[in-house]
Amino acid sequence: MNVIQRDIAKECKVSLGAVNKILKLNRDTGTIEVNRKGKCGRKRKTTPRDEAFIIRESKLNPRKKSQQQRQAVRPSKKQLLTVPMMKKRYVWAKKYATWIVVHCRKVLFSDESHFFVQEQRSCYVRKRVNEKFATAHIDQTVKHPLKKMFWGCFSYNGTGSLVAIEGMINSQKYKDLLVRTLEAELSFSTRLCPLSCVQDDDETFQGLTDIMP
Repeated sequence: MNVIQRDIAKECKVSLGAVNKILKLNRDTGTIEVNRKGKCGRKRKTTPRDEAFIIRESKLNPRKKSQQQRQAVRPSKKQLLTVPMMKKRYVWAKKYATWIVVHCRKVLFSDESHFFVQEQRSCYVRKRVNEKFATAHIDQTVKHPLKKMFWGCFSYNGTGSLVAIEGMINSQKYKDLLVRTLEAELSFSTRLCPLSCVQDDDETFQGLTDIMP
């Protein structure tokens, strides 16, 4: 039966060139078996030494773009820490390194944070190349968006309430806030496990007897 190469390629779902090479190999050698010597496929462009260099450079400079070295990712956002702040946190971690779960259950964790009234998430719009700007293409922003500060806490017994803070906060204002709010929070939080100290994100442990009047 005479079958053209195009029909064979279509039936086997391969290219016409592949069919031509197999038929030529059969005419020349009488078989279609391939006796390959060594490794097949494209040769590696990099040596083991080159790959070690790439890994080392990637660790030294993780901000390099994919065109320079590898695929780039967004950096993780962390609080800016100065050398004195790092030293204080190191001393704090060494001091409480031996604490176990029972000790942590007696801590009331608290922190304050700003919340923006205006939405801050990124968004995308679809626009043709020659299309003029319309209202739908613009995300209007203000130079100083409206924001509000809140204080909150949680412990082993559960979460506390959010307390609105007027204006910026300082050390004295923060202590007044604790004196005003801790009594109500402790009446709820100590039902399952008694608390003995308060921990804020930017402060060290404080005993309740040092805060409560």
